[in-house]
Amino acid sequence: MHLQNLDATLASFFHLAKAGGVLVSSVEAGSQAEQHGMRRGDVITSIDGKLVKDIQDFLSAYKEKKIGQAMLCQVTRDRNPLTIRLVRSSRDEEPKR
Repeated sequence: MHLQNLDATLASFFHLAKAGGVLVSSVEAGSQAEQHGMRRGDVITSIDGKLVKDIQDFLSAYKEKKIGQAMLCQVTRDRNPLTIRLVRSSRDEEPKR
């Protein structure tokens, strides 16, 4: 999974009210992120109730988890909120910038 900060330009492109959060710019086929329902274009806004303002917030929350431990990601997809359960994976599948 590749991520980028959601700035004002990207927020406007995705018809979101404000910048902030992390945009999923790609999801590798067969990855655990894909298997759990994460898609390109999703915007991650929180993990386990902790606000995600940028990639650093996301990576900090993600790396707090042990490999195999689950987390709940609040996501905006097509302007609709949803929750996706992700599991911390091995280093070779960790999110990238």
